[in-house]
Amino acid sequence: MRVHIRRRVRFSAAHSYENIPDDVFQSGAGIGLTRRSVHGHNFTVDLCCSGQLDGRTGMVVNITDVDRVLKGLLMPLHESFLERDHPAVAWGIPSTENLAVWIWRACEGRIPGARLERVRVWEDNFLWSDYMGDSSNTVYVTRAYEFAAAHRLHSPALSEQENCRIFGKCNNPNGHGHNYGLEVTVRGQVDPRSGLACRIGEIDAVVNECVVDRFDHRHLNLDLPEFAKLNPTSENIAVVIWNLLRPRLGDQLHRVCVRETERNYFEYYGEE
Repeated sequence: MRVHIRRRVRFSAAHSYENIPDDVFQSGAGIGLTRRSVHGHNFTVDLCCSGQLDGRTGMVVNITDVDRVLKGLLMPLHESFLERDHPAVAWGIPSTENLAVWIWRACEGRIPGARLERVRVWEDNFLWSDYMGDSSNTVYVTRAYEFAAAHRLHSPALSEQENCRIFGKCNNPNGHGHNYGLEVTVRGQVDPRSGLACRIGEIDAVVNECVVDRFDHRHLNLDLPEFAKLNPTSENIAVVIWNLLRPRLGDQLHRVCVRETERNYFEYYGEE
């Protein structure tokens, strides 16, 4: 019986982009790097591993063994300037992408009886990277956005009575609103010169143009042609957003997640 477990560790550290070559900055905001000034983050790291459930202990692995490896690796970084105090960390460019790969490689094979499944590194609530150790060294970078919109759940394929029964108060003729969360995940290999797997400034520009600027403070049923005849459930919203982004982001687009409330999340991965 294989069970997955996850352990979280946090540390605070400063970093800059002083080790990135000057010519990489020529594309400016396109890669999301606009200045070299020192700044800090409260980094969060999730290490996920799996293993067979031990019938005697009821555990996959003793969590102290995970802590011994993960905290032993990360706690020396706490309250430090990463590039200057630990120049070997993440090959001198401590992006979330590089940190995820570096942590994976430092922890792989060191947790007795467990198989490493994923390392996730959060820079903040709006940017994080995942690395799963695949042979192509692909890193998955997620960027989070927000928009506020109203909608009415009403399907033209259903009768008035059916709409009312299925959607309840969400079928209110005047609609209702949400503060939506949107997560867009892209994938790519890390550029060793920039430490980045994607041009985050360009991702922001595309998502804002195609989605946030069009959806924010709109009534989806009335203001957006995509929902003129399509019921704007969060499932449909996720698919519509995917279809808006895919022509611009291409194969690097991996996932779209729509958060309707703190309890309801809807993910779409295309037709994979």
